[in-house]
Amino acid sequence: MTSSAPRPDTSRGSARMTDAERENDLVCSCCGRATAQAENVWRHEVPYPGDLGTGLCLECGGDPDAKDPRKRLGHAVCTFVDARIPLITPLLSEEHRRDFLSRDYEWQANFVLRCVEKGHLR
Repeated sequence: MTSSAPRPDTSRGSARMTDAERENDLVCSCCGRATAQAENVWRHEVPYPGDLGTGLCLECGGDPDAKDPRKRLGHAVCTFVDARIPLITPLLSEEHRRDFLSRDYEWQANFVLRCVEKGHLR
């Protein structure tokens, strides 16, 4: 943010911020862009995973209404998955490698995320 305008006080318990300022006072934890609370992927998470004043924009965190699987998953998850596909494929048998690589991206991403969930991959 390169604005020279004074930023609203975002400290806990601040009574000086208006509702409009609170609505648009988030910074994406992934890309650093300003994002509105309505477009914050984390808005319904309890406990809230980010620091005060941060969020995760739809581009980084994924847009559940997008038709394209990469947009639905978001930049952060796609980057995570893309870094792990080359780690997984050499570990598979030739038959399973061909099967894995013939699947669509969303299936591959779900496979990677299941491997992480089960502790097979970090």
